[in-house]
Amino acid sequence: MSLWPRDECRIVLRPHQVVLARVSRDFTGSGWRKLVRERKVVSCKGTGVPWSSALKALEAALPEMADGCSSATVILSNHFVRYALIPWSDTLDGEKEELAYAQHIFKEMYGGDPGEWELRVSAGTGTQVASAVDTALLVALRELFIRFELDLVAIQPHLMLAYNACLDDLRHRSTWLALIENGSLCLALLLRGQWSWIRMMRIGPHWHRELPFLLSREALVANTEDNVDDVLLWAPDHTETAVDPDGRWKIRQLQPAAMPAFSPELGNRFAMYMSE
Repeated sequence: MSLWPRDECRIVLRPHQVVLARVSRDFTGSGWRKLVRERKVVSCKGTGVPWSSALKALEAALPEMADGCSSATVILSNHFVRYALIPWSDTLDGEKEELAYAQHIFKEMYGGDPGEWELRVSAGTGTQVASAVDTALLVALRELFIRFELDLVAIQPHLMLAYNACLDDLRHRSTWLALIENGSLCLALLLRGQWSWIRMMRIGPHWHRELPFLLSREALVANTEDNVDDVLLWAPDHTETAVDPDGRWKIRQLQPAAMPAFSPELGNRFAMYMSE
């Protein structure tokens, strides 16, 4: 049996697009480094269940890209995820009670049957982020990777991936985090590194003109005493789009730390998805 590590497949699942990348490990004088060997982008039309077309596109593209890979990581678009902030409570006894509390909050916010969504709550003290994904989507993904004999290492929501990829820049900082996807904006507020506000909203093609107004509106609704005007923007599909200037907001593009030897031709557009 070869001890040389096999390739990993990284996948970004979006409503109208699936991105697949093959990542290998090369041994250098300074140790192991990761390198993106190949990338494939597959377009799909969103019909029926929001994620069904993307899943079909993934199923069709996976055999070629996954050949020779042993594991996979899936990043889910914010379109497929619901978020809620869970206030910290030292009265909750263990993970089971924390999850039940999170389910209660999601039901209050979104309604419906909590059993239709699989919940995860971030670790740590203070206000925590809970994410919910359609259980049927997760079941379908897990079955797909079992069929292709790939170890599904992780399924990560876009927001949490962005936060973890830029943790050094966000730690102990008060800032707005704005994640732009086609048709979707996720706005999160961190106060001294702690989650304070999260809101998902639909946006149009002129989001760069609307963003200052949306930030002002959310800052008013969030009703925080902290006057935070710093904004970290992650808009991988719109790297050349400039946000209309505003007297209040200090907006700068987020620059996640890419993996060593990140392929230059893939550029910043894919950097966060490939970060360690």
